[in-house]
Amino acid sequence: MLRQIETKTRLSFFNSALIACIAIISFAVPQQLHAQRNGFGVGIVAGEPTGLSFKKFVNRTNAFQAGVAWSFHRQNRQPPFTGSDRGFFYFHLDYLKHIYLTSSGSSMQIPLYIGVGGYTVMRNDDPVLGLRIPFGIALHFGNFPMDLFLELVPTLSLVPGTNFYGGLAAGGRFYL
Repeated sequence: MLRQIETKTRLSFFNSALIACIAIISFAVPQQLHAQRNGFGVGIVAGEPTGLSFKKFVNRTNAFQAGVAWSFHRQNRQPPFTGSDRGFFYFHLDYLKHIYLTSSGSSMQIPLYIGVGGYTVMRNDDPVLGLRIPFGIALHFGNFPMDLFLELVPTLSLVPGTNFYGGLAAGGRFYL
């Protein structure tokens, strides 16, 4: 029991420290940067799993998005992570198409996006491979190099068996 509390405390401290570092960096970055379309986004995503989020725009409407997450929980009940008694490592990569609800001259851009991608979960000796179809909405803050997003992600695992899951994620990224 004490070991479980120590692990939760360390993870809580790590998450708090990560958020504080991102907040400090955000105020140190010059405001005149042209955020999303010219940089590489790095941030956090919350959900199950919680981890790091990356995004790189190819042009104004197309982008690649990736996520990396890990869990040290011994008994994770959220599919496709169930069955992991030693935690897991997760990675996904998506190609996204954006449709902007605001004009390009607006101080705040609001794109809807849809994409297709793949994911893998490394758990014990039983890897999971599958497909993802993220649907989302984002807020791009004009010249401030940051975005916030909320997405719904239906997934289809293909290996070791075929299963359908759904996920919800929220997060933010700073563009370097």
